[in-house]
Amino acid sequence: IKRVTTVIGLLAVLSTTDVQSTTQQDYNSAATTACHELEFLEATAAKAETAEKTAREQVSSLAADLVLLSTAACAATDPKTQLQLSALLALTQRQLTAARKSENTAARAMKAAFLLRARAAQTRLLIHNTAPGVEVSYTGSSSAASQTIAAGGTTPKYCGFKIKFSTAPFKDCEVEATVRAKIVKAANQLADLSHLNLIPDTAFDGQEVTGTALKAGNLGSDDNNFKDGICAEDTTTRGRSTDNALGITAVKSTTAPLALAVHQISDTAEPNKPAKTTEEDEYATKKHQITAKSVAKAVCDIRDTKIQTVKGYLDQASVTF
Repeated sequence: IKRVTTVIGLLAVLSTTDVQSTTQQDYNSAATTACHELEFLEATAAKAETAEKTAREQVSSLAADLVLLSTAACAATDPKTQLQLSALLALTQRQLTAARKSENTAARAMKAAFLLRARAAQTRLLIHNTAPGVEVSYTGSSSAASQTIAAGGTTPKYCGFKIKFSTAPFKDCEVEATVRAKIVKAANQLADLSHLNLIPDTAFDGQEVTGTALKAGNLGSDDNNFKDGICAEDTTTRGRSTDNALGITAVKSTTAPLALAVHQISDTAEPNKPAKTTEEDEYATKKHQITAKSVAKAVCDIRDTKIQTVKGYLDQASVTF
C-alpha cells in the first residue's frame, strides 16, 4: 500500500509539473510583441479586480443580512424564534468577520492591479510613439539672445536647437483569438509561470534625437541648406553673411526596439516562488517607471491572493439548529 501511495504521489507531482510546463510553453509561444504584453497585463489586472469585487460584494451582502436579522430579532415575540434569530445573528457576524478579512486581502491584489495598469499605460505610450528613424523638425532658437551663452568675443560659443516631434500616430493592437486564449490562460494560472515576457526596462528611458553637427562656415551660399538649423557666432541675426556658424542636419528620432525579453520572476527560476526583491515604490516616485521587477512582484501578489468564499445563511433554503 505504501508503495502504491508513493507511486500515486509521484504521478501527481509529474502531472502538476506537466501542466505548469504546458502553461509556460503556451505563454512563451504566444507572448512575442508589445501588444501581447498589454494583453497579459490587462488580463492579470482584471483577475485581481474580479477578486476584489467578489470580496466587496460578500461584505455588502452579509452586512445587509445583519440589518435584516437585527430588525427581525427586535420584532420577534416568540422565545423560540428569538433564539433562532440570535443564533443566526451570531453566525452571520462570524461570516462577516471572515468576509472582511478576505476584503483586506483583496486590497493587496488591487494595489498590484493598479501597478499593472500603470505599466500598461507606459507600454501604450511606447507602442503609439513616433516610429524610429522618422525625421523631426528643428530650428535654431527663436530668440537671438538665446542663440549663444557666451557673449562678446568669448570663445567657445554654444547654441541650442528646438526639436519638435510629430504627433504620435495611433496604433491599434490586434491580437489573434488563439494567441489571446494562451495569454489569458497564463494570466489565470499565474502559479504555473516562472518567467514573464516583457519589454526591456531600457526601452522606457525615452526618445533620443540623432543628427550631424558641423561647422557651417560662411553662409554666403545658402543658409537654407540647414532648414534654419543654424546657430550664429554671436547674437546678430543669421544671414548670408554669417560666419563661423554651427549647423545640424539629418536629424532623426531614435527609439529602443520593443521586442520582448524574458524576465525571471523568482531567484530560483521555478514557478510559484516569491518574486525577486524590488523597490517598486522608489521606481514609482523617483523614476516614474514600472520596471520588469515591479511587474513580477505585482503578478506574484495577485497570484498569492486567495479570496475565501463566504456565504450568508439567509441565502440557504433552510437552516437547521
